[in-house]
Amino acid sequence: MTQEGTKTSDQANFEGYLSHCNQSFENKFIDILKNADFNSHPSPLLRNNLSEPKVIEVIAYLKLLKAFKVLKNRVLAGSRDENGYNEATSLKTWQVYLTNSVRRFIIFINSLYSKIKEEPNVNLRYTKFYSLMDALIPPLDVILIWNSVILNNSFFNDVMKRNNFTEFLSYPFPWSTINESIHNYSFEFLPNSTLKQNYTKLINGGRYELDSFHLDFVSFDQVVNIYCPNCCCLLVENVELSNNMNTGFADNGFETNINPSNSECICSDLTEINHNDLRKLQLIKDCFDSKPLMGFLEFDLDDSLNMNALKEALKTYTLNNPAYTMINVYRNAFENIQNPISQTIFAKNYVFSNLIHCTIPKSELQIPEDLVASTIRQEQFMNDMSKISLLHDANIVEIIKDARVRYTNFISLENQFRDILLYPTLEIDLILKTSQLSRPDAMKSFYQKTNLVFIQEDDLEVSFMEMLTKYSKNYEDYETTCGCRQCQSRKKGHRKSVYNIWKNKFGSSRRRSSGDGSITLTHPSLNYCWFSSNNSPIEYNDMFIKKQMMYSGVYVNSPFISPVNIINA
Repeated sequence: MTQEGTKTSDQANFEGYLSHCNQSFENKFIDILKNADFNSHPSPLLRNNLSEPKVIEVIAYLKLLKAFKVLKNRVLAGSRDENGYNEATSLKTWQVYLTNSVRRFIIFINSLYSKIKEEPNVNLRYTKFYSLMDALIPPLDVILIWNSVILNNSFFNDVMKRNNFTEFLSYPFPWSTINESIHNYSFEFLPNSTLKQNYTKLINGGRYELDSFHLDFVSFDQVVNIYCPNCCCLLVENVELSNNMNTGFADNGFETNINPSNSECICSDLTEINHNDLRKLQLIKDCFDSKPLMGFLEFDLDDSLNMNALKEALKTYTLNNPAYTMINVYRNAFENIQNPISQTIFAKNYVFSNLIHCTIPKSELQIPEDLVASTIRQEQFMNDMSKISLLHDANIVEIIKDARVRYTNFISLENQFRDILLYPTLEIDLILKTSQLSRPDAMKSFYQKTNLVFIQEDDLEVSFMEMLTKYSKNYEDYETTCGCRQCQSRKKGHRKSVYNIWKNKFGSSRRRSSGDGSITLTHPSLNYCWFSSNNSPIEYNDMFIKKQMMYSGVYVNSPFISPVNIINA
């Protein structure tokens, strides 16, 4: 009995030791980040390159993704019923929450812009801007939108350049501050009180008012005012963000009566307003502006088509046909302009825009891009990285170093094959995203390509296999060690003897072995896909995509529906 008791005690001690070791391995990232030297941001001129990010920056990003997940879980806590999450309710709750977060982000950048725009020269503007940014940290929901904005590289550059706010373009993600603000175990966002106070001071110091720093719930009773994007006049007060009748501002059926303004703007002829009306008002404003239309500045398309002629055509069809929707305007204006790129850019910036800046008085920085949809698309990547749980891998440093090599090779392939869309794996995309966040002013060829392409499922099959083939030919064999059904089906048609680099170098065979249904870092990064409306979500194997497809029913624009497909339908 004593021997058995001693054996049990020894076994318990040994198991306790193993548990301690496992915890040490799982939390290795804490020691790595404890004394990490993120360094202050170098000169923008020195940072305009495609070099890979630091290992600690990648780890800090993984930590931030964990914090985003904690935030979303808290926001959706009220969407539970006795059976768990009510899917329809949680989807709508998250969409309304993100709408409010985008609004808070636009207020943030407008507040920053108002503080520096009067500075007499570029050097003083940069100095003041960096001083402001280094002394504060935005709320986590605003950082979530900021993350999405930077990863939508082309539109981000277009908005900031047309408003002469290039300082924001050069500012890297504040990894050191973010790391210090996120708890190492709970991943709660707990920033320094001084940083919070400085943020609040910035917002309240202008024409805006910050109700609270943290935003971790949705109030369906919240109301907003709606302003004309053309003349900035108040159109209507106290519009609900969302309601059961689907007529709130964040609803796809938004519609409300307004009090006509006394201005000479065409909004004075309106007695009610909806999303389509706001989009047409925005278009009229931009057609009378001396700058190119939104989205066209970054791609320098003003020389490839007659911008003035296009503007005149758009004004004619919009002003002379009040009953026209934006799709009607699009079809007529582009009838004689056979330029797929310009058509796509116009569709994204006008036909399917989400004009949340119309809820902000005198918003100088106007953002047509649907940032709610952009943020939702990034969730695919966040979801996949959460499944892999790389942050808690004992070999995290070695894995990231290897991924950086593959990222560098991928960028070289992109530069070599500019006319071919090459699709990244999760490991490459992790480095790609971290690099973009760390150096937002360094344009990536991959982002330039994907901004003008709506990637369908069939395109993904071709692009991903093309990347694997070219990578293996130019560098080393790149095996998809992913065990998911999609990657396994690809391997059947791509029977090539490949050396399993991941398994031999780093082990962790449970998570990286093939055929077990799990995904690994060699899984394609699906958040660049726009799934066609012709593809039934029931037929798609990925449950996360099935869930996201439901946004099309409760959301202004589905993030997985191509505007081009809808317009040409």
